Amino acid sequence: GEVVYNDLSVKLGHMYAPVGYQVVAANGNFFVTQPYTFQYGEPFTMTGAMASWKYNDEWTLLGGLINGWDKFDAQSDLSTVIGGFTYDRATRNPPFA
Repeated sequence: GEVVYNDLSVKLGHMYAPVGYQVVAANGNFFVTQPYTFQYGEPFTMTGAMASWKYNDEWTLLGGLINGWDKFDAQSDLSTVIGGFTYDRATRNPPFA
């Protein structure tokens, strides 16, 4: 599930991982082929809680507490902290403005 309030979004449950350049849905990738790291070096999904806060039109901050990669329930439940940010320059200087 996801709860949104103004510029804050909190996701709880099993979700796609916001890690890496490639995404799970094929239409979101630039290239048709998948690199080796996509299969063995990046998670597809995560289980836990993830929050994102849109600071302004360019910056978004991410943070969460997850239960590892690509698993819902494991024999050893070890929580992991994940965090990051995104920068979208296109909103600042649109290419065709």
